[in-house]
Amino acid sequence: MPLFAPKSGRFYERFAAIGQIIDESSVLLVDALKQGLSERKETLKALQVLERAADSEVRELVTEAAQSFVTPFDRDDMMWLARTLDEVVDQIEGSVDQMQLYGCELFPPDFTELGRILREAASNTAEALERLKQQKKLGAYLERVNQLERDGDYVYRRLQTLLFAGTYQPLDVMKFTNIADGIEKALDSLEDVIHLLEMILAESN
Repeated sequence: MPLFAPKSGRFYERFAAIGQIIDESSVLLVDALKQGLSERKETLKALQVLERAADSEVRELVTEAAQSFVTPFDRDDMMWLARTLDEVVDQIEGSVDQMQLYGCELFPPDFTELGRILREAASNTAEALERLKQQKKLGAYLERVNQLERDGDYVYRRLQTLLFAGTYQPLDVMKFTNIADGIEKALDSLEDVIHLLEMILAESN
């Protein structure tokens, strides 16, 4: 095969694969919030496997984009999209790693809601990436992720209010804040992905 042959089909497959990794990672994060240290240790190992798989998909995608004369959409946008998706997995894995390092077993109730929101946003993003090649019927997924990110912002602020209300010890406040920050950053990155997908769709039309 010539070095500069178009490989657009493979690009879409890789984006869909990364979306699936994000989806699976979000499930594990929700599980981790309900687990004790021993059980969560295995969940963290599974997340680390997914994080390495995402890194591999992104490296391959960036290499193929650099070697292809034709790409399905703007090359810089492709690379930015791939790296932002990779960041989502990194942020999820990092949050669960912090849970384990800090020895956390019981979380304030808003963590459950924050995890649920991330889970749904990840699922909708994965569905949108699966349908990216057809570029059809993505609007509902994109709108839903935007709404979920706003919901996540509200829950995050409510959680911060609770943490700093004096109920929790200062060290626990620090631990919970750092973990919540990681989950919130993952949600923000998913919103960034959605905005780029919206731009790509607008340009293609």
